[in-house]
Amino acid sequence: MKKFSWHHLLSIIFLLPLLSFSQTITISTPIEGDDIVNATEAATVTISGTSAGGTVGGTTVQVTIGSVSQSTTVSGANGPWTVDLNISGEADGAYNVSAVYDPGGAAIAATNDSYGITLDQGSPSATVTVGQPTISLGNLTQTVVVTYDESMDNGTSPTIGFDNSVNFTSNSDGAWSTTTFTDDTWTETFTHDGTSEEIAAETVTVSSSSGATDVA
Repeated sequence: MKKFSWHHLLSIIFLLPLLSFSQTITISTPIEGDDIVNATEAATVTISGTSAGGTVGGTTVQVTIGSVSQSTTVSGANGPWTVDLNISGEADGAYNVSAVYDPGGAAIAATNDSYGITLDQGSPSATVTVGQPTISLGNLTQTVVVTYDESMDNGTSPTIGFDNSVNFTSNSDGAWSTTTFTDDTWTETFTHDGTSEEIAAETVTVSSSSGATDVA
Protein backbone atom coordinates (compact mmCIF):
# COMPACT_ATOMS: atom_id res chain seq x y z
CA MET A 1 0.00 0.00 0.00
CA LYS A 2 1.30 3.49 -0.90
CA LYS A 3 1.93 5.69 2.10
CA PHE A 4 0.14 9.07 2.36
CA SER A 5 2.49 12.02 2.14
CA TRP A 6 1.98 14.98 4.47
CA HIS A 7 4.17 16.96 2.13
CA HIS A 8 1.54 16.64 -0.62
CA LEU A 9 -1.23 17.64 1.76
CA LEU A 10 0.63 20.74 2.92
CA SER A 11 1.32 21.73 -0.69
CA ILE A 12 -2.41 21.74 -1.41
CA ILE A 13 -3.21 23.74 1.70
CA PHE A 14 -0.70 26.45 0.87
CA LEU A 15 -1.77 26.72 -2.78
CA LEU A 16 -5.47 27.30 -2.11
CA PRO A 17 -5.16 30.98 -0.99
CA LEU A 18 -3.46 31.85 -4.27
CA LEU A 19 -6.67 31.03 -6.14
CA SER A 20 -8.87 33.28 -4.00
CA PHE A 21 -7.71 36.67 -5.28
CA SER A 22 -10.46 38.60 -7.12
CA GLN A 23 -9.54 41.32 -9.57
CA THR A 24 -11.97 44.25 -9.51
CA ILE A 25 -12.75 46.61 -12.39
CA THR A 26 -14.59 49.84 -11.56
CA ILE A 27 -15.99 52.48 -13.96
CA SER A 28 -15.41 56.12 -12.97
CA THR A 29 -18.61 58.20 -12.96
CA PRO A 30 -20.32 60.37 -14.01
CA ILE A 31 -19.67 59.78 -17.71
CA GLU A 32 -19.33 62.89 -19.90
CA GLY A 33 -20.10 65.01 -16.84
CA ASP A 34 -23.82 64.26 -16.58
CA ASP A 35 -24.32 60.67 -17.81
CA ILE A 36 -25.98 62.06 -20.95
CA VAL A 37 -24.10 61.77 -24.25
CA ASN A 38 -25.12 64.38 -26.82
CA ALA A 39 -24.39 64.64 -30.54
CA THR A 40 -21.12 66.50 -29.96
CA GLU A 41 -19.84 63.94 -27.45
CA ALA A 42 -21.04 60.73 -29.14
CA ALA A 43 -18.08 60.31 -31.50
CA THR A 44 -15.60 60.24 -28.61
CA VAL A 45 -17.10 58.97 -25.38
CA THR A 46 -14.33 58.60 -22.82
CA ILE A 47 -14.77 55.74 -20.35
CA SER A 48 -12.19 55.40 -17.59
CA GLY A 49 -11.85 53.53 -14.36
CA THR A 50 -9.69 51.79 -11.81
CA SER A 51 -8.62 48.26 -10.98
CA ALA A 52 -7.79 46.46 -7.73
CA GLY A 53 -7.31 43.03 -6.20
CA GLY A 54 -3.94 42.23 -7.72
CA THR A 55 -4.66 43.27 -11.31
CA VAL A 56 -1.53 42.93 -13.41
CA GLY A 57 -0.36 45.88 -15.49
CA GLY A 58 -1.14 45.39 -19.17
CA THR A 59 -4.24 43.30 -18.46
CA THR A 60 -7.03 43.88 -20.98
CA VAL A 61 -10.33 45.54 -20.07
CA GLN A 62 -13.16 45.21 -22.61
CA VAL A 63 -15.60 48.16 -22.62
CA THR A 64 -18.95 47.90 -24.40
CA ILE A 65 -21.79 50.35 -25.11
CA GLY A 66 -24.60 48.92 -27.22
CA SER A 67 -23.04 47.25 -30.25
CA VAL A 68 -19.72 49.07 -29.85
CA SER A 69 -16.81 47.43 -28.00
CA GLN A 70 -13.26 48.62 -27.46
CA SER A 71 -10.35 47.15 -25.51
CA THR A 72 -7.82 48.95 -23.38
CA THR A 73 -5.15 47.91 -20.89
CA VAL A 74 -4.56 48.53 -17.21
CA SER A 75 -1.66 50.90 -16.58
CA GLY A 76 0.52 49.25 -13.96
CA ALA A 77 -0.39 46.89 -11.13
CA ASN A 78 -3.87 47.77 -9.79
CA GLY A 79 -3.69 50.80 -12.06
CA PRO A 80 -6.13 53.00 -13.97
CA TRP A 81 -7.47 52.41 -17.48
CA THR A 82 -9.19 54.58 -20.10
CA VAL A 83 -10.70 54.14 -23.57
CA ASP A 84 -12.65 56.20 -26.15
CA LEU A 85 -15.70 54.78 -27.94
CA ASN A 86 -17.57 56.14 -30.97
CA ILE A 87 -21.29 55.50 -30.40
CA SER A 88 -22.59 58.10 -32.86
CA GLY A 89 -24.10 55.28 -34.93
CA GLU A 90 -26.24 53.99 -32.05
CA ALA A 91 -29.90 54.96 -31.68
CA ASP A 92 -30.90 57.40 -28.95
CA GLY A 93 -31.92 55.76 -25.68
CA ALA A 94 -30.67 54.25 -22.44
CA TYR A 95 -27.52 52.10 -22.46
CA ASN A 96 -25.42 50.13 -20.01
CA VAL A 97 -21.69 50.72 -20.15
CA SER A 98 -19.94 47.46 -19.25
CA ALA A 99 -16.28 47.03 -18.32
CA VAL A 100 -15.13 43.40 -18.29
CA TYR A 101 -11.81 42.16 -16.95
CA ASP A 102 -10.09 39.94 -19.52
CA PRO A 103 -7.02 38.15 -18.16
CA GLY A 104 -6.26 36.58 -21.51
CA GLY A 105 -8.18 33.40 -20.85
CA ALA A 106 -6.74 32.72 -17.41
CA ALA A 107 -9.21 31.18 -14.98
CA ILE A 108 -9.09 33.99 -12.44
CA ALA A 109 -12.15 35.35 -10.63
CA ALA A 110 -13.00 38.96 -11.42
CA THR A 111 -15.60 41.53 -10.42
CA ASN A 112 -16.69 43.53 -13.47
CA ASP A 113 -18.71 46.75 -13.56
CA SER A 114 -21.60 48.32 -15.48
CA TYR A 115 -23.19 51.78 -15.43
CA GLY A 116 -26.19 53.40 -17.09
CA ILE A 117 -26.06 56.36 -19.49
CA THR A 118 -28.42 58.06 -21.93
CA LEU A 119 -27.59 58.76 -25.58
CA ASP A 120 -29.40 61.82 -26.91
CA GLN A 121 -28.22 63.05 -30.29
CA GLY A 122 -31.55 64.33 -31.61
CA SER A 123 -32.96 67.84 -31.36
CA PRO A 124 -36.13 68.32 -29.30
CA SER A 125 -39.48 68.90 -31.00
CA ALA A 126 -41.86 71.60 -29.82
CA THR A 127 -45.60 72.20 -29.88
CA VAL A 128 -46.84 75.81 -29.66
CA THR A 129 -50.24 76.84 -28.31
CA VAL A 130 -51.73 80.27 -27.55
CA GLY A 131 -54.19 81.36 -24.90
CA GLN A 132 -56.33 83.76 -26.96
CA PRO A 133 -57.71 82.99 -30.41
CA THR A 134 -58.30 86.71 -31.05
CA ILE A 135 -56.38 89.80 -29.91
CA SER A 136 -58.43 92.99 -29.71
CA LEU A 137 -58.43 96.34 -27.89
CA GLY A 138 -60.27 94.69 -25.03
CA ASN A 139 -57.59 92.06 -24.59
CA LEU A 140 -54.13 92.82 -25.88
CA THR A 141 -52.27 90.09 -24.00
CA GLN A 142 -51.34 86.80 -25.61
CA THR A 143 -50.04 83.79 -23.66
CA VAL A 144 -47.70 81.49 -25.58
CA VAL A 145 -47.00 77.96 -24.32
CA VAL A 146 -44.17 75.93 -25.85
CA THR A 147 -44.13 72.23 -24.92
CA TYR A 148 -41.10 70.07 -25.77
CA ASP A 149 -40.86 66.30 -26.06
CA GLU A 150 -37.95 66.00 -23.61
CA SER A 151 -36.37 67.72 -20.61
CA MET A 152 -34.89 71.12 -21.39
CA ASP A 153 -32.02 73.13 -19.95
CA ASN A 154 -33.79 75.61 -17.66
CA GLY A 155 -30.86 77.99 -18.02
CA THR A 156 -31.95 78.63 -21.62
CA SER A 157 -35.21 79.87 -23.14
CA PRO A 158 -36.91 79.65 -26.54
CA THR A 159 -36.87 82.53 -29.00
CA ILE A 160 -40.53 83.28 -29.81
CA GLY A 161 -41.66 85.45 -32.69
CA PHE A 162 -44.84 86.63 -34.43
CA ASP A 163 -44.71 86.25 -38.19
CA ASN A 164 -47.05 89.06 -39.24
CA SER A 165 -47.09 91.68 -36.49
CA VAL A 166 -44.17 93.64 -35.06
CA ASN A 167 -46.30 95.15 -32.32
CA PHE A 168 -46.03 92.36 -29.72
CA THR A 169 -43.60 92.82 -26.86
CA SER A 170 -42.60 90.18 -24.34
CA ASN A 171 -43.56 90.83 -20.73
CA SER A 172 -40.30 89.10 -19.71
CA ASP A 173 -42.18 86.66 -17.52
CA GLY A 174 -41.21 83.43 -19.26
CA ALA A 175 -40.76 80.42 -16.99
CA TRP A 176 -40.22 76.68 -17.20
CA SER A 177 -42.60 74.12 -15.72
CA THR A 178 -43.02 70.37 -15.89
CA THR A 179 -45.75 68.65 -17.91
CA THR A 180 -44.35 65.24 -18.86
CA PHE A 181 -40.60 65.67 -18.56
CA THR A 182 -38.65 67.88 -16.16
CA ASP A 183 -38.73 71.52 -17.35
CA ASP A 184 -40.35 70.67 -20.68
CA THR A 185 -42.90 73.53 -20.86
CA TRP A 186 -42.17 77.23 -21.37
CA THR A 187 -44.90 79.84 -20.75
CA GLU A 188 -44.47 83.50 -21.71
CA THR A 189 -46.91 86.38 -22.21
CA PHE A 190 -46.78 89.09 -24.86
CA THR A 191 -48.67 92.39 -25.06
CA HIS A 192 -49.77 94.10 -28.25
CA ASP A 193 -49.19 97.86 -28.17
CA GLY A 194 -52.66 98.65 -29.55
CA THR A 195 -51.50 99.79 -32.97
CA SER A 196 -54.39 99.43 -35.39
CA GLU A 197 -53.91 96.44 -37.67
CA GLU A 198 -56.05 93.62 -38.94
CA ILE A 199 -54.39 90.25 -39.42
CA ALA A 200 -56.60 87.34 -40.44
CA ALA A 201 -54.22 84.65 -39.17
CA GLU A 202 -51.17 85.34 -37.03
CA THR A 203 -48.50 82.67 -36.65
CA VAL A 204 -46.35 82.23 -33.56
CA THR A 205 -43.01 80.58 -34.24
CA VAL A 206 -40.19 79.18 -32.11
CA SER A 207 -36.70 79.44 -33.55
CA SER A 208 -34.91 76.11 -33.87
CA SER A 209 -31.50 77.71 -34.39
CA SER A 210 -31.30 79.59 -31.10
CA GLY A 211 -32.92 79.80 -27.71
CA ALA A 212 -33.84 76.73 -25.70
CA THR A 213 -31.65 73.65 -25.67
CA ASP A 214 -32.22 70.21 -24.18
CA VAL A 215 -30.32 68.95 -21.16
CA ALA A 216 -28.06 66.80 -23.35
